[in-house]
Amino acid sequence: MKLHLRRESVNAELIKLMSSLHYSKLNNMNHPPLQIVFWIGTYLQDVYHRNFVNVYQLNSLQKLVDDLVDILGSCERILKTPTPLVLLLASELETERLVTATY
Repeated sequence: MKLHLRRESVNAELIKLMSSLHYSKLNNMNHPPLQIVFWIGTYLQDVYHRNFVNVYQLNSLQKLVDDLVDILGSCERILKTPTPLVLLLASELETERLVTATY
């Protein structure tokens, strides 16, 4: 998520966390975080079908994954919201005032 929000490509930081097949797939994705969430969902279904978790645990884990997707969407909305012009001007004036005050 961090790399995606910074508009950075998938890098070697992730290779130690997954197989080389998954890593190469992520390099070709437009939206890597959603692909990872899909893999997590598939994994949760798999462990449920193998009886490693019960239905209540699966539902709780799936809720956490859904929350993660919601948080990603919120972060992307914040990232894509333009800064109001008034804030940019106020920030510029404050910076100018601080520079002038130090001299």
